[in-house]
Amino acid sequence: MNTGFVHVQHYPNIRNLKITVSDFGLGIPSTIRQHFGEMDDGAAILLASKEGVTAKSRPNNMGAGLNYLIDTIVDNRGSVLIHSLSGSLYCARGKGDLPFRKASLGRGVYPGTLIDITLDTRLFVGDEEDRMDIEW
Repeated sequence: MNTGFVHVQHYPNIRNLKITVSDFGLGIPSTIRQHFGEMDDGAAILLASKEGVTAKSRPNNMGAGLNYLIDTIVDNRGSVLIHSLSGSLYCARGKGDLPFRKASLGRGVYPGTLIDITLDTRLFVGDEEDRMDIEW
């Protein structure tokens, strides 16, 4: 995998900051199936998102990355949407403010993995330093 993308978009009058990270590797489902056997793409992404689950695709993988990312974002009132091959995983807070993860299958295929992170900018805490306007 030699190609990946990061895209950050924020419109000052809209309350959400969106961060998108993607790559064109094998995809989470393919990697998970190689280690854990057959399952649909949504189930594979859900399994990969659990703490301690790793396909050991790299020697130092501990199975903490996806779970940590999801927990951190959702704990801070954000959401995470993962698309990989024909599967998706949506993670956010739901009824009773409890975190949830919902896996599904889509109609299309994303060749690799795309992660959309959404953060509510109203919850951001400003710096104590004075604001500096920069002109270009």
